Amino acid sequence: MVGSVRNVAVAAMTKNLADEYGPSGVNVTVVHPGITAVSIGRSVTAQEVAHVVTFLCSPMSVAINGDAIVASGGARGSIYY
Repeated sequence: MVGSVRNVAVAAMTKNLADEYGPSGVNVTVVHPGITAVSIGRSVTAQEVAHVVTFLCSPMSVAINGDAIVASGGARGSIYY
């Protein structure tokens, strides 16, 4: 339950900041890293999560703003807002 409340709070803060700063060219995105050995059959490494963050820092991610990105390798049962 606490995790769900936290995720909703982080999602709301992310969206509010994106709405406020987006018109100035600033994108705000939350990255939920996770450790998993489920869907991809192994744990996601810190370097793989860093690749996601690097992409989000690049101009190629201009269409992503105010969203939650989950870098968990497809962990089953987790829902991120």
